[in-house]
Amino acid sequence: MIKASFLVCAALLAAAPALASGSYSNRPPRPPAAASAKMDQEKYTLGQKVYEGSAMTAGGGDAAAQTPRLTALQAKLPADAAKMKNLVALAGKISATQLDALEYFVAQRFGMKK
Repeated sequence: MIKASFLVCAALLAAAPALASGSYSNRPPRPPAAASAKMDQEKYTLGQKVYEGSAMTAGGGDAAAQTPRLTALQAKLPADAAKMKNLVALAGKISATQLDALEYFVAQRFGMKK
C-alpha cells in the first residue's frame, strides 16, 4: 500500500514540472511583418542628416513651396521632438531631394509615436 502511494506521488511530482515549464524555444521570436520590411537606408540617413542640420544646400529650394510640407511634417513630430526642432525654419535651405528624405526619416523615426 505504501509502495503504491509512493509510486503515485512520484509520478505526479515528475509530471508537474513538465506541465508548468511550458514550451521552450531556443530562438528569439520573429519581428512583425511590417517591421521587417526593407528600409531605404540612404534616404533615411540623408533625412537624418537634414533633421540634425548637418546637410544643408546653399540656395536650397523654393521656400514658399516647401513651407506647407514642412508645416505638415512639424505636426507629425511628437510633442517633445517638436519642442526641440523647428522644421519650418528649413524652408528654402534644403533641396527637393533632401525634403523627400526628411519626410521619409520623420515617417520612419516618429511614425509609431503618435
